[in-house]
Amino acid sequence: MEPSPCRLLLLEVDSYATATMSLSPAMARAREEGKVPETLAMFSHRRPSIVMGRQNDPEVDVRSPYCLQEGITVKRVPTPGTIFGHPGYIMNVLYMDRDRVPESIPDIFALINRRVARAFFEAWGLRARHRPINDLEVETGEEWKKVGPFSISFFGSCVCCRMGLTITPIPYDLVERTMPGPPEKFADKKAKSVSQRVGYLEEALGRPVEIGEVQEVVRDALGDLFGFRFERGDLTDLEKRYEQELLDRYDNDEWFWANSIGRRFPEIPAGAALHEFVKKMPQGPLVRARVLAKGAHILDCSLTGWYHGMRPLDALERIEAALQGKSAHPEDILQAVEGVCQREGIQIDGCSPSDFQATVLEALEQPPLEGVRIQADPAPAL
Repeated sequence: MEPSPCRLLLLEVDSYATATMSLSPAMARAREEGKVPETLAMFSHRRPSIVMGRQNDPEVDVRSPYCLQEGITVKRVPTPGTIFGHPGYIMNVLYMDRDRVPESIPDIFALINRRVARAFFEAWGLRARHRPINDLEVETGEEWKKVGPFSISFFGSCVCCRMGLTITPIPYDLVERTMPGPPEKFADKKAKSVSQRVGYLEEALGRPVEIGEVQEVVRDALGDLFGFRFERGDLTDLEKRYEQELLDRYDNDEWFWANSIGRRFPEIPAGAALHEFVKKMPQGPLVRARVLAKGAHILDCSLTGWYHGMRPLDALERIEAALQGKSAHPEDILQAVEGVCQREGIQIDGCSPSDFQATVLEALEQPPLEGVRIQADPAPAL
């Protein structure tokens, strides 16, 4: 079979965060509409920034005031995944037709990671492997370290596969000051901190590595896997217009702070209480359930946390809405979550309806939160 043409974009952008918030989804939209070809975009970045996933809480998962003080860009994006991107980190994004990949999100992660791992061995003799749920690991000395986070989003008939690769040393002290990460996030991992868990290609190879060298290895691996013939191209005027529309929509305080506890639960009604429980799913996401309950009924809930892949992008908001006003009885909670997932085709990688049920029930067992943390004087979106 003849290879399929695929546009190749090499994009140097100011920050990974801004590109992920606006440019990347603009490209996905244009592909979904059939107005641009299937595309592999390889992003490199001029300065450090943080991509805060759609489901994260800006008061808990990122130290937003510190980032503002230090001039580190933080953007909440409409897709899952929270990542610190420095100039030695690249993002490789495939915007392609949905029917090119398996139905299951975990199977997509495994398919691409395993092919890239094989390419690392073929090019460099570097042992690499896929670690469920979404990590690419390389052998570094006697340890296996993550060098590639992976997330997936669906835009209609377009699937957007984002594979990051860390090439040069990560400023771990800066990462740990800006993205503390709850201890539950490492509950199913041997490493108990970012610096223990995450490595970089120069460390694994024991030599300097150029960004272009890595891009060539990844490009060839993805071309072989999906049968693409890459042709250099440029962004279209349409994609640039869509990018500006997304900047207008997302680069503001209302969107950035939406998942903060004060914005999400501005008032606690008389007789009601707000409960919270955090649970790390084995080989899956970290879920932070906040449940506003009165008596035996759920008034409202939020399901923030650290997620990897889901469809549709507003899957969690749909589950939250399905639980509003429901009985707090275990069977009623499970029925509500299973029902909305089945009706609306919701798929959340590594987390089942019964996992959400268990986390919500655990939250209801916790003592009420003492007061509500309110961002009294919100800083502008970073």
